[in-house]
Amino acid sequence: MTNDSTMNNHHAAGRVLKGLVGFAFILMLNPGPEAAGQIPGSGVWDLHPEQRWQVTESLRIGEGRGEGPAAFGFAQCVAVDPLDRIWVTDGFAHELRVFEADGSHVRTVRKLPEGAGEFQIIGEAFPGPGDRIWVEERSLRRYQIFDTAGTWVGSQEFILPEAPEATRAWTRQGLMVAREVFDQEVDTIRFYELADGALRETDRKRTWPAQRMSTHVVTVGAPEGKLSVSFLEAIPFATQPSGFFGSDLDLWTARGDGPNRYEIRRTSLETDDDLLSITQGYEPVRVPDAVRRAAADSLVELHTSTGNRLLSEIHWRKLPNRYPAYESLHVSAGGEIWVRRVLAAGRFGFDVFAPDGQYLGQPEVPQDLGLMSIRVIKGNSIYAIRTNADGLDQIVRFDVAGMGETRAATGFLAGCLEF
Repeated sequence: MTNDSTMNNHHAAGRVLKGLVGFAFILMLNPGPEAAGQIPGSGVWDLHPEQRWQVTESLRIGEGRGEGPAAFGFAQCVAVDPLDRIWVTDGFAHELRVFEADGSHVRTVRKLPEGAGEFQIIGEAFPGPGDRIWVEERSLRRYQIFDTAGTWVGSQEFILPEAPEATRAWTRQGLMVAREVFDQEVDTIRFYELADGALRETDRKRTWPAQRMSTHVVTVGAPEGKLSVSFLEAIPFATQPSGFFGSDLDLWTARGDGPNRYEIRRTSLETDDDLLSITQGYEPVRVPDAVRRAAADSLVELHTSTGNRLLSEIHWRKLPNRYPAYESLHVSAGGEIWVRRVLAAGRFGFDVFAPDGQYLGQPEVPQDLGLMSIRVIKGNSIYAIRTNADGLDQIVRFDVAGMGETRAATGFLAGCLEF
């Protein structure tokens, strides 16, 4: 078993690195039909500016406090239930915490009922059948299951040999979809169901050609002696494939498509057909040399902060000089597509598309949202995680004026299961 100190160091390093390289996964679908490119600035809101959405902060949990239930050492995951309660897993305290929509604390769970143990290495939380939430307990290799009141109602064994490394999600069809990464050439997607009170694998299975991240080799040596290790690390500012499972047995993916375009696909996991395909043009934005230097310096500090020696070169001039085509892909409960990007002059923003793929434009957003990790878009709200100057995480909600309530804004949504 990995001890808390090791896990916490791992989480902290992962958070620094994730902030540098953005959100990445390692899956590519077979190419589908070609979609028409769209020109930047040709959205609905450019023709009707009065319809442009405006994003403003409405709630912050954890502001200015270093103790109590609203102090998060490492907010791993955010989920939102049908009552708009906010569920957070803290990877430092190994606790599940539940908050009302107004931010007031409902309950904290670490110790489970007698015989079920307690959270020792808490993992991700994600919605399951019957509006219940499933929370990983990695040391016991079990899913702990809770109802909407935060009451423990049971557990299930992990269904994959390497469950913490797999991506999982429940669908409206009552199937759990899980992605395995055991092969360098293909990824495997398996399907599970609850049968006779137990989680069992079905006969369905999908495999996809795998496209890996843009990486460079890093070699680190021990403080003393000849021991060293080499590994692959994502390159800052490179456009990385991105994606996640949808709730209707579908898969959303994004990838760069040439020097000034990106592509979004929604693909059926039942038929392998493309349900939606978008190719969007954009104007490339140059990364200032000072920002490239800072990114390289941060990586060097990350690899040497524990006393290790960096044996490979990380030089800022070798980093891309253009920002990536996008930083992350998000889909709201109603199907609106949000593509997070760096815009002209280094501003942060989104390209937003209607559920049918029509380009709406770029909403007005506060720039500090660009420093946060966006986790859930539900109803007319965006839920994000921000790390403050003291290294503590905060849960921040933003409301989207003009968006209105989306068609499918019920049920749980979880923001921790990107590939």
